[in-house]
Amino acid sequence: MGKKILYVEDEIELAELVTSEFNSKDYSYIHSMKLVEAVTKAKNQKFDAIVTDIKLAAGSGDQLIKAIKCNPQHMNYSTPIIVSSAFLTADVLKTINGKVDKVMVKPHMIEDLIKAIVEVTN
Repeated sequence: MGKKILYVEDEIELAELVTSEFNSKDYSYIHSMKLVEAVTKAKNQKFDAIVTDIKLAAGSGDQLIKAIKCNPQHMNYSTPIIVSSAFLTADVLKTINGKVDKVMVKPHMIEDLIKAIVEVTN
């Protein structure tokens, strides 16, 4: 069986393209569009990788990262996190520095995201 991914993205069209690629790679995934839902999923299930945008319609991906990486008891504390965002300000980069495994600036190729997932999970 493929990798289990928590995918946090609020752009529906992009999410459909990416999750279609996840399906073709036999990855199981949970797609969340909202911060609160993503935090709950991360609290209740173990993932092989987490891919999150920073700017979400309902919340911010850096809040998800903090919820996981600032709590060593969290089930996904050691789970690799990939940030995929077009909104990477100096403040955001400072906040997530040392807490994520890979940062990808949108737009990028979906294949590059898949390569990043393989890279951080091997």
